[in-house]
Amino acid sequence: MIQRAYKFRIYPDSEQEIALSKQFGHTRFVYNRYLNMRKEMHFQNHTTLTRFDCQSDLAKLKKAEGFE
Repeated sequence: MIQRAYKFRIYPDSEQEIALSKQFGHTRFVYNRYLNMRKEMHFQNHTTLTRFDCQSDLAKLKKAEGFE
């Protein structure tokens, strides 16, 4: 079986760069938020958050911040 990989280069205009920058910033915020929450829970209770806990909390956060 032959495996192939493709590389693509994109050249976004300034408006697209701004949109991508915002998206990456939001992604970084969410990742770091739940990583921190998981670490704190593990340190305190020796348990962790499940994916479903994070998803429900993210939905509440989005609603509270007015992103929906």
